[in-house]
Amino acid sequence: MTVLQEPVQAAIGQALNHYAVFLTEHLYAEKGNKSYWVECLINRKAMMVLLLSLVIQLALLFHCWDMYIARQIGLPKDQSVMKRALV
Repeated sequence: MTVLQEPVQAAIGQALNHYAVFLTEHLYAEKGNKSYWVECLINRKAMMVLLLSLVIQLALLFHCWDMYIARQIGLPKDQSVMKRALV
C-alpha cells in the first residue's frame, strides 16, 4: 500500500460511513410512514439511482484529490497520480 492510498481509503470510508448513518437515521425516524426513503428500499430502480449518485460523488472526490496531488508533486497535466502509479 502506498502512502497516497491510505488517505484516499480513509476519506472514502468516512464518506460511506456518513451516508450509511444518514440513511439509517432517516429510515428509523420515518419507518411508520410511507416516505421517500422507505420507498427507495422497496423500489430497486430508485435505490440504484441513489447508489449510483453516491458512487459518482465518491469518484469525483477521488479524481479531484488525485489531480490536486499530481499538481503538487509536479506531474505533467495529462498525467495523474493513479496513472503514474500504474506505470
